[in-house]
Amino acid sequence: MTGSLQIKNGKYYAVLNLKDENGKRKAKWINTNYDFKGNKSKAEQFLQRQLIKFENEETIQKDILFCDYMLMWLNKTKNELEVSTWSGYMKCFEKHICPYFNKKKLKLGEVTAKHIKAYYD
Repeated sequence: MTGSLQIKNGKYYAVLNLKDENGKRKAKWINTNYDFKGNKSKAEQFLQRQLIKFENEETIQKDILFCDYMLMWLNKTKNELEVSTWSGYMKCFEKHICPYFNKKKLKLGEVTAKHIKAYYD
């Protein structure tokens, strides 16, 4: 997720680039309540907090299977990564990660460091 600061009516606004259920870009404007003059660093901190907040809300899907979440993440990041990097991630996921975790039927909220370590071992 990305965002930027925009000025409107003498105030800073945080503009977040979100995606809807269909993957279409949707801009969300949030008033920082900071005046344009002398508050750029405060507005940037506000923007960063909003990005973190929305990313956390987006990923709190504990009832989804771990492999389904991984696939969603891979598809979401496809346009943000180099083609070769994304292809490498996808091959690793399909050949190794997905078969291992699909057998266990673990949901995202159930995966612990112990599970990840067991996978690597």
